[in-house]
Amino acid sequence: MRKHILFFAFALVGIFMMACNPQKTAETAEAVELPESEITVYYFHNERRCATCEAVESETKAALEKYYPQQIKDGKIAFVSLSLEEASGASIADHFQIASQSLIVVKGDELKDITNEGFLYARATPVKLHQEVKKAIDPLIN
Repeated sequence: MRKHILFFAFALVGIFMMACNPQKTAETAEAVELPESEITVYYFHNERRCATCEAVESETKAALEKYYPQQIKDGKIAFVSLSLEEASGASIADHFQIASQSLIVVKGDELKDITNEGFLYARATPVKLHQEVKKAIDPLIN
């Protein structure tokens, strides 16, 4: 029974992600200034966004503000939301080998992908998403 529930949950995440994936536009890449923070949380999204897509962004920001206000203030942790349909967002997504909506935590060469958790928990149980964000970031803090 538990396997069926997990399968269903992951299938829903896939459906949400595919439903919000429009055609990529043919824009030229432009230079983008990335934050100089030690840890950056990137949320790659499309222009057309559903309620879950918007919740992933807002709840991730809420988690960062809840757990890391001083690190954000000091510039050690940053949140960056980028559209995959804009040249700047697509360029950075290519750098990280991101092809669709994604929520990632990056420190140097280390990348933690918490996309599935973001889409599973953002609307129904945002506290769980907050915990997943914290779980991804805490080991990266010096």
